Amino acid sequence: MKKIAPRFIEFAFKQSFSRSYTHYDRDALLEMAFRGGFPEPMILQDRGRRRWHTDYISAILERDLKEITKIHRKNAMRELVNILAAWSAKFMDLSAIGSGLSIQRSTIESYINALETLYLVERIYPWTKTDYARVGKQSRLFMVDSGLMTTLLRWKIDQVRFDSDRSGKLMETFAFNEIMAQVEAGDGLYELFHYRDREKREIDFLIEREDNALLGIEIKAGSAIGKNDFKHMKWFQNNLAKNQTFIGLILYTGEFPASFGDNLWAVPFGLLWS
Repeated sequence: MKKIAPRFIEFAFKQSFSRSYTHYDRDALLEMAFRGGFPEPMILQDRGRRRWHTDYISAILERDLKEITKIHRKNAMRELVNILAAWSAKFMDLSAIGSGLSIQRSTIESYINALETLYLVERIYPWTKTDYARVGKQSRLFMVDSGLMTTLLRWKIDQVRFDSDRSGKLMETFAFNEIMAQVEAGDGLYELFHYRDREKREIDFLIEREDNALLGIEIKAGSAIGKNDFKHMKWFQNNLAKNQTFIGLILYTGEFPASFGDNLWAVPFGLLWS
């Protein structure tokens, strides 16, 4: 039987949210994020999964990397992969990323480009289609697989479960992996950005459809959402998206979709796969 691809983005633009879906609480989502998206390690237990991820990284750095570029400092490249795992979901700062590697900024940039080509990391560019002078220009960096990230960082799920910083990074990377996959499956219909300005107003993910309609998505690990959680998207809607369709969603661990008026919604994580 043919597997039906998720159509979350399509239905989100329509604001059509089913109440028939599989609900995942926070612990279940963390476990899914630790497994990641590669089919082979997904069915393995912790130790076997970590071994698969380690072998996968080694194979890419030893074999595939040679085919696209000359890397003169293999140890530095391997260390850079570990640093980028810690950098997932952050704003890129090449000086800070390379501070412990003793290699030139231009070399770091070329190494990151190589890792992008090998689908180990991806960057999201800022949405800058506005004359608002205070829009940030930094890209955000993500590991392409949340499970791979946890192996590189040597995280254990019990450590992450009670650490809001780590669980936040993991949930956001996991959400990015799924959202990016669906954007790419849209075959050019969608583009993925992020938004941040100098006043620290942020939208985690901003999807622009080919007709310029915008879908803002923020990630919250909690199960309770209030009006204040939408303040950045509300500001964006009223100031930068006045002349185009804007829908704002918060993905959360609650059980039901809830409207907050003015095209703003709290949406359970489970609907990502509906």
